[in-house]
Amino acid sequence: MTRPVTAARTRRTAPLAVATAVAVAAFLVPAAPVGAQQLLPSASPERCGPAPAGTVSAAAWLDRAAALVLPPDGDARVLRFRAGHETPLWEQSDRMYEPFVPNVTASTRWVDLHAGLEGRAPIDRPPGPGMRPSQINSISTSYLARDTTVMRLPADSAGTNTAAAFNPWLVLAAWRADAANARVVGRCLYRDAWRIVLARGAEKLYLSESDAEPVKLDRTEPHYLWGQVHAEYLWSTWWGVNGGGYYPNAAFRLFDGTVYERAGILGFQTALVPRDSAPRLDVAGAVPFPAPPAGNAPDTIRVDADTWLLRTPAYTEAVTLRRDTVFLLDATTSEARARADSAWIAKLFPGRHPVVLVVTDLAWPHVSGVRFWVARGAIVASHRASESFLRRVVDRKWTLNPDALERARATARFRFRAVDDSLRLAGGDLVLHALRNTSTETAIGAWVGQSRFFWAGDYVQRDPTSPYSRDVAHTIRALGLVPLKVGAQHVPLTDWTAFEARFPLPRP
Repeated sequence: MTRPVTAARTRRTAPLAVATAVAVAAFLVPAAPVGAQQLLPSASPERCGPAPAGTVSAAAWLDRAAALVLPPDGDARVLRFRAGHETPLWEQSDRMYEPFVPNVTASTRWVDLHAGLEGRAPIDRPPGPGMRPSQINSISTSYLARDTTVMRLPADSAGTNTAAAFNPWLVLAAWRADAANARVVGRCLYRDAWRIVLARGAEKLYLSESDAEPVKLDRTEPHYLWGQVHAEYLWSTWWGVNGGGYYPNAAFRLFDGTVYERAGILGFQTALVPRDSAPRLDVAGAVPFPAPPAGNAPDTIRVDADTWLLRTPAYTEAVTLRRDTVFLLDATTSEARARADSAWIAKLFPGRHPVVLVVTDLAWPHVSGVRFWVARGAIVASHRASESFLRRVVDRKWTLNPDALERARATARFRFRAVDDSLRLAGGDLVLHALRNTSTETAIGAWVGQSRFFWAGDYVQRDPTSPYSRDVAHTIRALGLVPLKVGAQHVPLTDWTAFEARFPLPRP
């Protein structure tokens, strides 16, 4: 599912789950007109140095922070507030630069410091008496609750929890519980004021030098497309809690300096309430969340003797042999999926063949196998507007967990073939076409003439109101093509006559 990031369209898929979730290091920034000035100032760069001589211990700093922001009887009551949370859909937006499609949710949240848990439930679906909220977070794990069942989600972000990191009370409590392993490591000018920096393992916690107010949690997190990102959880605009303590009205998650998520308290109202007035906040009897089917091996669906679909429950791709070249139509999901595709390709088309990878659009899950194929020497073909972003994906250094491309960095080269209107490959046996009309700008489809097969990536939809499917049908008609079959990532192999009938020609 993101980060971090496609054709001009509001994406039609839901945001990815957190495991496939998430984010980005850098974006394409359009050049400013000559003489233009930036409307808002940029943040001052962070500057760091050694901690002041004689500063107190990390444990003392953490106790000072707790005395400032935690309520004196926090173990006896529960914090309650309402929050709006936005995760811009970098991965699913119509361009890989701002503005991005917004994705906003609102929830009621409860924080039980004694249990070390935060519960969240949609505002319009509050939990009934004695029921758990639909989501529960600890500092290390997230859970989903349904009826009487609590399901433990797989750990993400190298075993640390991202949802709870938005909650400075839980972060501070976790650091105090492990204060023996925390140390003062420096002093930084961050957001225009000096901060004392504590470290615990690979994480850093910034506290205001003036009063020890928590400012941010800083760490490196793994990312499925970018390898790793510098993640910062920033808390700001702290406000008094009705009943004692202070809590921030705003929290942000930044990836490599760019805001990826933001949360704000609705109505600026927080209150401590009796524990028996809150929903049930415990994870007793939690069971693992059902694991997806084991393995990444796709099933094969034959289009003709030399053209096949490679299908998994998440994504379908296509592969065809034209003359002596293998054309892989999209490389989704991950390196593991790409390796599984490679194994099937070797069985379907034995021998050594050059490979051309066709990238139909830039949604992040759709390009997560690109690095593997570049490492294998494949040429990448896509819309000309996609080249810069794909080059960023390939150029990104994976330092946390080097992948196949990182291990082949000395010899791998990014070789790109651009599609403007149409691009004939394999002597015209396969032709890439730019899709037409606004909803499919900068996306391409592939026409395999001998098979009379048209591949449309993620642009054929089940929904008859889909503008993407409409514009694919328009493109095929405008090109004078008459397919037998149409293939796409999320629909079965479809007869052209059945597909076309859903999108009649517009009236003159």
